[in-house]
Amino acid sequence: MKIKGKIQKGFGAASSINIPKQKPFFKKYIPNIDSYHTGTINLLLDAPLVISSPDIETEPIEWVKNFTEIFGFLKIKFETIPPSQDMPLDALIYIPYRSPYYTNHFYKEIMAPKINLEGIEYCNIIIDKIMKEIPCFVIE
Repeated sequence: MKIKGKIQKGFGAASSINIPKQKPFFKKYIPNIDSYHTGTINLLLDAPLVISSPDIETEPIEWVKNFTEIFGFLKIKFETIPPSQDMPLDALIYIPYRSPYYTNHFYKEIMAPKINLEGIEYCNIIIDKIMKEIPCFVIE
């Protein structure tokens, strides 16, 4: 399954604060985590994506004093539009369960190797798992 997404400008919290603190804990679950950029790519997907069974799920992690959180990760492929010659790349959908975006099925954060996204507005995520397509209703 391939889903197109529009890259969104983030606040920089993932790359400057959160991921640097969390990454050492992730190593237990993702041995090659150091090959991923210390930050996320924020995507607004063209279609909703509900991830009920991530490939990886952590135990509760106390990554800030007196604050624990569980994280999920879904293994995906990531490619820019248009794709560069080294695409698609192995990547992860990063799922912090206490994030305010957790229930937004259109908004996803991607962890990937460092990518030059200058001038890139759109990308695809490619999921090689069996997915159930569930109708989605939007109330406006």
